[in-house]
Amino acid sequence: LPAGGVSLHHCLTFHGSEANISDQVRCSLAVHLRDERAEPILDNENYYVSHLDDMKYSPMIYEV
Repeated sequence: LPAGGVSLHHCLTFHGSEANISDQVRCSLAVHLRDERAEPILDNENYYVSHLDDMKYSPMIYEV
């Protein structure tokens, strides 16, 4: 992607990038969005899943 570019993916899309072989830092930001119909797998010991109800880690960005 060019500087400032964005890439959006469906949650089931396998994607990645080549190794960064330059001397420049590669910065990225990942944002995961879900609606009220999404149900997490609660028996998973995933750190993210364990904080879904904590607004510090999983803020609500839009409410109907």
